[in-house]
Amino acid sequence: MLPDDPRLDPIYQDIAAHGKTLIAHLAEPDSCWLPPNKNSPDYSYYSEHPEWYMFKQPDHPKKAAIIEARDHILERHPQLRVVGAHLGSLESTWTNSDGDLTGTLTSRWTLLRERCI
Repeated sequence: MLPDDPRLDPIYQDIAAHGKTLIAHLAEPDSCWLPPNKNSPDYSYYSEHPEWYMFKQPDHPKKAAIIEARDHILERHPQLRVVGAHLGSLESTWTNSDGDLTGTLTSRWTLLRERCI
């Protein structure tokens, strides 16, 4: 189930109605969908936890589908306050050429913490 599944809408509506914040950790780092790379900081983690290594799970959603689902949540629930871990799961593409956060998500998605490996 992707995070924009309509069955989750009542939960998002309730969180927003009560002025609460949703903390969302929606996607793994990009390396999760790439071929194994011993130079990746995530290599040992995915070697030890192959069940979370999406490169070897072709039946699971691709990262682009997860990011699209994330955006649908924000579009459908504009009053929902969201903190997105790892820059809303776009940790590798979060800046423009000036190094500034970009896009419409900047007011809703912030870095919760760095990935600890």
